[in-house]
Amino acid sequence: ARETQPAALLRDAAVAACARGPVDGTARAAAGAAGADVAAAAPLEGAGELLLAAAAVRCSRLSLPPPRRLVRPTALLLRTALDAVYASPRTDLEALEVFTAIYADLPRRADAEAAAVEEDGEGGGALAVASGEDSLSDLLDRVDDLGSHLRAQRILASWRLQVPMAAFRETGDSAAGLSAERAHTILRRIARGVGRRPHGSGGDAGAWQEARDDMLSLVRLPRAPPPPP
Repeated sequence: ARETQPAALLRDAAVAACARGPVDGTARAAAGAAGADVAAAAPLEGAGELLLAAAAVRCSRLSLPPPRRLVRPTALLLRTALDAVYASPRTDLEALEVFTAIYADLPRRADAEAAAVEEDGEGGGALAVASGEDSLSDLLDRVDDLGSHLRAQRILASWRLQVPMAAFRETGDSAAGLSAERAHTILRRIARGVGRRPHGSGGDAGAWQEARDDMLSLVRLPRAPPPPP
């Protein structure tokens, strides 16, 4: 099954909405116009412009019968989710919850590969060309990286140092993906934050150990396991 024009247009609209940043209720109206089950994304309060992407992914889960999935083939679904999350400039906690929900709605590797085989039999080419130059395997690797980036973002959020998700794509040298300059800046800010705490209220050996553990997690973050079924 190759990309259909409506699915490709929905993908483009979702990514464009995320890239624009916080807006009014336009995304909710667009999701409804696209036929997305906006009620399915109701728990994602605060999603704002992210709602269209969240609803599109949620309404395209492999647990749904193929005719009911908004975005097909599976490779296009993965690319839609990835492009939408990394296009968003938001760094607030509400956005992080939406990104995490999008990630959780993506299929596990084995399920995605099985679905792609079925789609390939339907129309040919779904395994490699349904989402442009990225193969299904490449996209699934990027989904694993997304899980790692979300874990890193939660660590940063605990220090109020969130960065745009695109920052994790500044380098491909590690799963964390942050540039050396940005990583050094973050580590210095964490250290300064601990150093400014009054003695006895966190500026002790325990706080420094916590900071050290978080720093090591950021620079050594492995690829995350696939989302649960």
